[in-house]
Amino acid sequence: MPGTYNPTMGSLIVTGTGTNVGKTHVSAILVSLFAQAGKRTAYYKPYQSGVYHDGKRHVIPDVDFIKRHSPLSASDIHVTYALTPPLSPFHAAQAMGVAVTSTEVARTAASLSTAYDSLVIEGAGGLYTPILSNYFFIDLFKELAMPVVLVADASLGAINSTLLSCEALCHHGIKIALVVLNRTRTDDDGSESHACSFLSDQIKPTPVFLLPHMSGRLPIREQLSSLDCSLMVSLA
Repeated sequence: MPGTYNPTMGSLIVTGTGTNVGKTHVSAILVSLFAQAGKRTAYYKPYQSGVYHDGKRHVIPDVDFIKRHSPLSASDIHVTYALTPPLSPFHAAQAMGVAVTSTEVARTAASLSTAYDSLVIEGAGGLYTPILSNYFFIDLFKELAMPVVLVADASLGAINSTLLSCEALCHHGIKIALVVLNRTRTDDDGSESHACSFLSDQIKPTPVFLLPHMSGRLPIREQLSSLDCSLMVSLA
């Protein structure tokens, strides 16, 4: 079904089957692993919604998460559009009365991919989250021509949402490097392992990784030693 990732390529896009499935979580793991492998690594969030002021400073949620949970310095973490409303980039920009484009994002992504050994670009929401009135994240990913890491919530429903997203990516000719099923809960009703096994058969040779639930109390970079992240390490 999906294409096979070429490991000589140094840039990856992290997208998800929807919102709050763990894209930033997986992005933090990837940049940490790449940095530990000795790669000069950057994180790029082209469109960030939900920016707010906490009384002291502007909080950029995903960017701040990467700063807290990965070894990257602030100069290696990039964002182009920081939008206040917690909406899609298209609707957030409309609400603010500002213009966003894909041209600047594509230019920045090309520049960063040249300047760094490894680049992780994180989308927002899912594949059909709108950036412009008739331009979605899946269109941007096709334009960037970089392989994708697809993140899904591992709980019940993962099979349907993952296969639909894989089908859309394949239809647009976008290569899938890895599917990550993210355990967002501490309890396991058995559906997660069934989903991982089933999806592994359905989308082979694309690997499927079942990510264990990780504590939010410790930085992700400090928890990697307890994980078998060989599939993710291979992407470096």
